Amino acid sequence: MSLSSRPPGRGHPPADIVSRLRSWIWYWMLKEATKQSDDELDRRYLPSGSHSGARPRLFERIRSIGSDPTCPRVDLLNSSIFERVHAERDPIIEPAREAFESPLWWMLSDSSMTIEDYRRVIAQIIAARGWYRASSEDRKLGLAFMQDDPAFGMSEDRANVYSTMLTSLESTSSADNIALLAALFREALAEFALEQALLLRSSLRVCAALWTRSIELPDQLSPLFDRLVDERIVRNLWRSPAIPAEAKRSQRHYIRALVQDHLQEAPELAGSMQATLPIVQRSPRIEWLYEHRPALSAAQGLISEANMIYSQLSDSPSPESRELARAARKLEVDIYGLVQPPPRDLRYCLPVLPGAGIRSGNRPAPYLTDGTLDDLGMKQAGEVPALSAADWEAFGFLNIKLELPPTDFEEDDDL
Repeated sequence: MSLSSRPPGRGHPPADIVSRLRSWIWYWMLKEATKQSDDELDRRYLPSGSHSGARPRLFERIRSIGSDPTCPRVDLLNSSIFERVHAERDPIIEPAREAFESPLWWMLSDSSMTIEDYRRVIAQIIAARGWYRASSEDRKLGLAFMQDDPAFGMSEDRANVYSTMLTSLESTSSADNIALLAALFREALAEFALEQALLLRSSLRVCAALWTRSIELPDQLSPLFDRLVDERIVRNLWRSPAIPAEAKRSQRHYIRALVQDHLQEAPELAGSMQATLPIVQRSPRIEWLYEHRPALSAAQGLISEANMIYSQLSDSPSPESRELARAARKLEVDIYGLVQPPPRDLRYCLPVLPGAGIRSGNRPAPYLTDGTLDDLGMKQAGEVPALSAADWEAFGFLNIKLELPPTDFEEDDDL
């Protein structure tokens, strides 16, 4: 695996969070299996004292900043705490070792992996478990002489057999199963097997969620793991963290900021469905949107606040809170009632000539809702009266503030 086991030099914290997450998950799996505290783990696996006589708080450090347990230590005669913990291959803690050594971490940390790399991961996991997937050569022979065998993809029940595979991998979730599903997903994308890719994406997300739940990760680590799987494997999105300068004053502050940055949705994905959006001609509706964008953004923000307040307070035992929830819902209805864009007009789709084009697959034919083709191009529409700033101000879009009652939420210091 390409994750480096060498710790960063002083003043040079790691640029990527995956190596830390890997250590955190190992730590929490070990802790859950042994039911021991940090102090007890230190006493069990470390010498009684360091050169200065003070007990090194190694497991506390792994928990707090995700130190790499495979780093050689002088007090362990250049062995690592990882080797010390797993020296006897205790079956109780073997799942922690297997998770730490999974190819999953390579896949989450290396953006340059190729289809050949993913196929090596698939072959490695299949071979380790004594499973089988037909090679190209085997498939030719199977199709010639054993077409009824689902292993070669031509039997009537091949879809059921494939579904059984997915269900098995999901229901026995592990780091290696996540890695296998991830590699199969990337392989399906590379082969443009989009139907298979959709099935694999669903199973990958289910398997990841079930695994983090089964190993009982702290609240902050499960969404971090899910976010990395979704961004880096499903979406192939790799972004550089934006860490404020003040967070770099210590390694602990830097790592906390790094976690928080990855928990924020990537700007490229936030609210985005761009891959599903068509290209159209500019219409009076679009011009209206551009002209009123600031006021519409303010209105949208108020609608979001009103939704949040209503969902949190509508069932409150407090009459005052329920009254605020009703006011929030009324505000939302009033906003939608005031904002009236120009009417929808499909004549501003890109023009289609009658009889032109060839359909493939199940793509819809380019007809308008009245069943006729529009080949006339852009058509002029009447002017749309603009709402003035005074109109918006009169309704209060730019000065209304809704506030939730204070809560007792406190942030957990420990990851």
